[in-house]
Amino acid sequence: MSKLGSIARQQGVLLHAAAVAAHLRGLGLKQQLLEQLFVRCLELFSRPPKDRAEGLFSELMSIGLTAAEAARCFVACPGAAQSISFSGIIAVADEMMSRSQDSGRGVNYSQDTLRRRAAALAEEFGRDEAASIVMRNLMALDCDTSVWQRNLHYMAACGVGNARAVLLKNPRPIPYDHAAPDFVARRLLLQRYTGLSARQLYQQHACYLTEMNLKQLALQLQYVEHQLSSLGDGQQQARGTAWPGTLRQLTRNLEGFLAALGGSQQEWDVFAAAHSAGSGPVWEWAQEAAGPEVQRRLACCLVSYGRQRLT
Repeated sequence: MSKLGSIARQQGVLLHAAAVAAHLRGLGLKQQLLEQLFVRCLELFSRPPKDRAEGLFSELMSIGLTAAEAARCFVACPGAAQSISFSGIIAVADEMMSRSQDSGRGVNYSQDTLRRRAAALAEEFGRDEAASIVMRNLMALDCDTSVWQRNLHYMAACGVGNARAVLLKNPRPIPYDHAAPDFVARRLLLQRYTGLSARQLYQQHACYLTEMNLKQLALQLQYVEHQLSSLGDGQQQARGTAWPGTLRQLTRNLEGFLAALGGSQQEWDVFAAAHSAGSGPVWEWAQEAAGPEVQRRLACCLVSYGRQRLT
C-alpha cells in the first residue's frame, strides 16, 4: 500500500478493492490471477470499478482479449492502470487498419498483414506476452516480422543471453532495425563514452538505444570531449569513462546533460553555433566504425542461425 505514495490512493484501495475484485470475478478471473493482479497493480483497485477497472477491461476485451489476457497485461505492465482509457491507442490501431484500405495514403498494409504480425509475436513470445507488448508499443505491428526476428539473432550476437526477455521487458526497440547503420552508430557511441558493453546496454539500458537523434548525440558527445580537454591528464583518468553522468542525463534533456558536465546553457549555445550536427570527429568516428561492426555482428548471426538450423 505504501508504494502508492498517496494517502488518498491508499484509502481508495481500502474503500474500493472489494468492489473491483467482485467486478473482475464477474468477468471470469480466477482467484490466483486476481491475487497476482492485486499485488502487482494496486492502482487498479484504488477507484470504483466504473471509474477505472470496468472501462479499461472493457476496452481491452473489445479488441479480442479475454479478461484473463487483459489482466496479465496489467500484471506485466502495472503502469498502464494509471490510464483512464486506452481509447486513444485503440483508435490509432483502428485508424491504421482502416486507412490501409486507402491505396493512396500513410499505411501500406492490410488488416490481414497486421493479424499475421500479431500472430507472429504471439508465436514467439506467447499470446499474453504479445498482447502486453502491443499494448505498450503499438509500433511493434508497424514493422515487418522479419525485422524483429533478425534483431533477436543480432542481439544474441552482441552477447545478450535472452533477447526475448529483454524485448518483453522493454518493447520499445522492437520495430527498429538493430543492424541499421544509424542504430549501430548510436550504440557504439554510447559504448565508447560510457564504458558499457553492447550486452550491458541491451540488458540494462535498452530504452536509451532509441532515445535520441544520432546527430544530436554525436554533437553532445563532442561537447563532452571539448569540456574534458580543459582538464589535466590526471583529472581525466580519475573520471574513468568519458561521460561522467547517467544515460538519462545524456539522452533525455539538455538541462541534465549540462548539469552533469558542469556546463552552462550559454557555453553550449556558443559551441553548438560553431559546430554543426552531423560533422566533426565524433560523428566521423561513429560513421566509420558502424560499417565494420555491422558486418562482424551479422557474420556472428549467420553462424548462430546455421547452428540453429542444424539442431
